Amino acid sequence: MNALDLPAMRKAATGTLLVLVAVYLLTFLSGSPGTPLRLFRAAAGAGIVGALADWFAVVALFRHPMGIPIPHTALLPRNQERVAVNVGRFIEEHFLQPSLLVTQLRESKLAAKVSGWLLTGGHAELIVRPILSSATNFLRADLPADLTKTLASILQKLTRDASGSARTTQEVSELLKQGFRGETLTEIIGFLHDTVDRHRDTARALVSDNSRWWISARIEKNAADMIVKGLMSVLAEMSNPESALRKEFETAAQTTLDNAITQDRLQQVIARSVDAYLNSERFDDKATELIEGIKHHLADYLENETFIQTVLTTLEKGAKEVSEDETLQNRIDAGVAEIAGKLVPELRPYVGAYIAQTIRNWDPDMLVERFETEAGRDLQFIRINGALLGFLIGGGLFAIEHAIG
Repeated sequence: MNALDLPAMRKAATGTLLVLVAVYLLTFLSGSPGTPLRLFRAAAGAGIVGALADWFAVVALFRHPMGIPIPHTALLPRNQERVAVNVGRFIEEHFLQPSLLVTQLRESKLAAKVSGWLLTGGHAELIVRPILSSATNFLRADLPADLTKTLASILQKLTRDASGSARTTQEVSELLKQGFRGETLTEIIGFLHDTVDRHRDTARALVSDNSRWWISARIEKNAADMIVKGLMSVLAEMSNPESALRKEFETAAQTTLDNAITQDRLQQVIARSVDAYLNSERFDDKATELIEGIKHHLADYLENETFIQTVLTTLEKGAKEVSEDETLQNRIDAGVAEIAGKLVPELRPYVGAYIAQTIRNWDPDMLVERFETEAGRDLQFIRINGALLGFLIGGGLFAIEHAIG
């Protein structure tokens, strides 16, 4: 309702009262009034009473009439707490009925309206960009320490659960088997061969340190060279994927891993190793670093114009499909209604409490102003109707009295 209607209606109601007062006073100008004049006097007097009574009733709802603190006036501001509770309860009980809301949503053609809205006026972009921008700002911001700790705990639990599973053990076993054959093993053997070759002096020192005092240095040197030469010969043969020694080693390695899986030894080793890592400070640092890295990578992705255009295209394509498929629209409407039917019973108390708290926190003058703005125009009609009804009743009673007397 337009708030400008209220002052105009007040003037109309007050004008009606003033007209009746004028009619009443004018009837006294005649020294010997006849029956018609006395009829108008009685009708106008009754109309004045009716107008004043309804004026008092209307004003008493919102404030003290003429500023006089008459009992049972200024009802709305004086009972603001009760009004707040009752309005909240009324909305909760009569407007948020699950069955009513579900029916309205099913019949509202919500899917058709939303899809049509998204396809016009660039509305899809108006929704997508602010949402992605808000998500990006959230990801760029520092997470509270408690939230980071919670995420790290979740990551720790997921890692521990995964490390203890038979599937993980099997995957690690397959990975190790791959390492013990093919090019990977060849590279490892080649690395060992080069390492032994580069550290011949270390081998001689080890032989010297562990030999008897009476063995000559020449013998020690020859022994060390023989050991190194034999080891390098073995490594050279193993580096050949087709050699018998290499195949024997691969078979033995795979058999050992299979036995470790069967006897749960590998799973226990993995679990102990992972558990030791998860309980270290290094994991805490890495978990925080990982969380921050994921956040910033996601933020970069959400800011990417290509991604934004992909989201817009996908949304508009989906909206177009919905707008052209009535069956799909009905399914969406039914799904939304079903979800609302489940949520409303849970949300009703919160909605009612929110409305009640909002009205409770209003300044009393604001409360009166808002209720007058919404209902004041109709209340002024009550004043006008009271005046007219009083006029008719007063005139009617006078006519009856005159006819009887």
